[in-house]
Amino acid sequence: MDRFGLSWRPELALGIHSQAPRIDVLEFLAEPWFHASSTELRTLAAWCAEKPVHLHGTTLGLASSALIDPQRLLAWSTLISAVRPEYWSEHLSFVRAGGIEIGHLAAPPRTQETVRSAIDNLARIRDQVGTYPLVENIATLIRPPGSDRSEVSWLSDILIGSSGQLLLDLHNFYANSLNEGWDAIVGLKELPIESIAGVHLAGGRTWHGRILDDHLHSVPDQVFRLLEELAALSPGPIDVILERDGQFPSIDELLDELDKARSCVLAGRQRSLAEKNRFTPLQNCYEQTQGLSSGTAATGLVLETLLARLYTDEPFRSSFLADPETVARAAGIQPSQLMALVDVDRVGLDLASRSLLAKRAQRTSRSSR
Repeated sequence: MDRFGLSWRPELALGIHSQAPRIDVLEFLAEPWFHASSTELRTLAAWCAEKPVHLHGTTLGLASSALIDPQRLLAWSTLISAVRPEYWSEHLSFVRAGGIEIGHLAAPPRTQETVRSAIDNLARIRDQVGTYPLVENIATLIRPPGSDRSEVSWLSDILIGSSGQLLLDLHNFYANSLNEGWDAIVGLKELPIESIAGVHLAGGRTWHGRILDDHLHSVPDQVFRLLEELAALSPGPIDVILERDGQFPSIDELLDELDKARSCVLAGRQRSLAEKNRFTPLQNCYEQTQGLSSGTAATGLVLETLLARLYTDEPFRSSFLADPETVARAAGIQPSQLMALVDVDRVGLDLASRSLLAKRAQRTSRSSR
């Protein structure tokens, strides 16, 4: 029941059409379809009728302390009603704060406040759109400043507290483990595995000693090993989607990678037959998110606004690095959050800012064409 597919891109359209029988499921980026004509929407609906389709979003900011824009949710609701995809998904990220548009996915501080915000945002989405999205972990070159818990704990708290399902990007997970210095296999075993419904596979490159997730390269062997491990642990079927955003190889090369993913999942499933009862559910962490004061969302937004400025405003970033405590206090950061900011990973902050700037420029260039 495991399924394997590709993320649709215009450059791959001809190959996907010609090799459709080798592809179980397709994923389409959602935002280009929000303002599509009725004829274009019928084309997408035809794909949905032919094989399972996922819609994938990048602009909601699920894990932001700011409220999700109701107009964005309306666009999602309209699109889902028009084409009826099997699933839709979004990222556990923040993309704007304090009036600042970062221009790309940024990792929010991993705190109790953003756990609560993500759970609340998912509830709002359910009320307005009618269904939950799968939520995806994102890559980051820096452990988000102001965090008080690990990525695995943060993801687990959100999944368990919302009863949501995870679209686990294994390359993001692998990249973060190397960039932050933790063991990806151990982290995988600590996730609520039963919550994982889908997997993204992609490739990146080493950049200034860190792993940059750029979706321009083949999936590394380490990520395929994580996929096999996940298949051995997972109690239910998973959809595996191979993503590529540029430097496209031939469709045959992409499908060879997809066949390698099939082999890894099969190997993991076979291992699980001989390794019973390996998974023990995590203790429910939802209680930890209860009883938050009404000021937590505001506190979280202050921190996210500071990070948005650090990522997008070079003079402000220079002032912060010269005297982080003074700048953070002036921005309204709470005393309990100061230490994590004072000890910020300066190299990571510089690399993350440069990466986000480049991605923002790429998105602007694409949208202007």
